Amino acid sequence: MSSTPLAGRPDGVPVEVDVSTERWSDYKLSDGTVVKAKVTIVGAVRLNQFDPNNNRPVYAIEATMTTVVSEVPQELMKQS
Repeated sequence: MSSTPLAGRPDGVPVEVDVSTERWSDYKLSDGTVVKAKVTIVGAVRLNQFDPNNNRPVYAIEATMTTVVSEVPQELMKQS
């Protein structure tokens, strides 16, 4: 997968995503609806700074969120 430019191009080194495992997360809402969501990283830049707590490099990430309403209680459906 190829990285895409991050908005404003932060100061750092572009890093491509080599391997991706995109899993869906399920969320049940209080009205009984189930929503599925997943995040896909489309770009990353390793910034020229380090986390002071663990000395690891800091990354700027560009991602997209995909959501799907997978289950809806019958009483919430539009009546025809």
